[in-house]
Amino acid sequence: MDSFPHPEDNEPNEEVYNQWHVEVTMGIDELRAMYGVFDYAYQTWPGAPRRPLEEQEYLRYMKNRLFAMILEYNLDHQ
Repeated sequence: MDSFPHPEDNEPNEEVYNQWHVEVTMGIDELRAMYGVFDYAYQTWPGAPRRPLEEQEYLRYMKNRLFAMILEYNLDHQ
């Protein structure tokens, strides 16, 4: 991926959003595992200039989105 969608963008970036997309259905255990992968990647991110700064922002963004999904599941299934 050449560019990451910017997390704070309110307007969709047409160049990014006109690319191929996929939808995935998974259970809570898979979601928690995916969160763990993003958390680990974010915690061990080697930093710029080895990796693009946008990658760190994207990892944090995805980690927060996955965490929100887990919280929603926890609230709905108490």
